[in-house]
Amino acid sequence: MKTHILQYLSYILGRPAQQIYSSDSLENDLQLDSIDRMDLIFKLENMFGVELSADEIEKVNTVDDLCFAFEHSHSLLTH
Repeated sequence: MKTHILQYLSYILGRPAQQIYSSDSLENDLQLDSIDRMDLIFKLENMFGVELSADEIEKVNTVDDLCFAFEHSHSLLTH
């Protein structure tokens, strides 16, 4: 799942996935404002067939946070 998220970020940002790091801040490093961030999360929710709670979304600040939130939500669906 992390690979798919990195590939999607690479696509929307127009930069190689190798230049996107787990510790990158969505806002400060990747220059995503709050609207871009919500749009990204919405598209990933549709892509993976999961819905993040408001609490989970609030905790998403870095690429790693984003991946963890989706991996966690996806694992809840499969158990």
